[in-house]
Amino acid sequence: MASAFSSSNNLIHTKRALLIGNNKYKKNSQLKYCTNDAEDLANKLHKIDFEITVGTNLTYEQMDRMIKTFTYKINPDDLILFFFAGHGCQWNHLNFLIPIDDDRIKINTDLECRAINAHATLEKIMSCRPSAAIFLLDCCRNTFVCKPSNSNGLTIMGAVAGSFIGFACDANTVAVDKSTNGRNSLFTSHLLQHIDQLNLTIDEIMYDVCDGVRKATDDDQCPFRISSLIRKVYLNQQFTIQQSNDTVCAPLNCIDAVCSRLDRIDAKADLILANTQTIINQI
Repeated sequence: MASAFSSSNNLIHTKRALLIGNNKYKKNSQLKYCTNDAEDLANKLHKIDFEITVGTNLTYEQMDRMIKTFTYKINPDDLILFFFAGHGCQWNHLNFLIPIDDDRIKINTDLECRAINAHATLEKIMSCRPSAAIFLLDCCRNTFVCKPSNSNGLTIMGAVAGSFIGFACDANTVAVDKSTNGRNSLFTSHLLQHIDQLNLTIDEIMYDVCDGVRKATDDDQCPFRISSLIRKVYLNQQFTIQQSNDTVCAPLNCIDAVCSRLDRIDAKADLILANTQTIINQI
């Protein structure tokens, strides 16, 4: 059965998530927690009825193919979440997500054909007309060895209407590859604490994540977000059914079953009405 989500107007559509985590870099420093980050977040999202696509330690061709395949599956008005953990860098005012075969990146222009353009990826997703797209980048880890820019970390991205972008740290800064739980990055560990909370919008979730990371680092690492959402977006919402004098709360993905039952009730009522009319006509 397809999963469902609700925006503020209670439309029901599929929730889809693509998560990529890269640890085993050939050229730059290997990372410790990125694959765990992607897999653990995938498990959390699966429990709140996201359809999951997850990849770890991917080459450029594998990342490119996975993103294209995922994008192809998007239907209009789906809710999309994209997550990347690994090395990232900026060049020519663009952000690039680095695959594990980073030894093929020799000069700046190699990024255009040997790394994933984050801006272009967001644009591809938005061209599929999702109801909303959430873009989470935990890739400001360490300075990229082949520094294509005088600035560290990632640059600010413009959020297309209907999109939300969350960064692990401020623009032009890096977050060290450390953990407080021995398994996940600091940013993702806080994300895991809040991502499945009931009836919170993504804005509220990210506020709690950012606040937690800042407090844990004494403001040394300050995640930030850019929102161009046109409505409130909930990742894990319950809806209320009024049943006689009782109020029943149910997960939103139960609504298909509820609607199906109501359809059967309506059909039965129509049949009774038709039979009654037949009897009246006979009389």
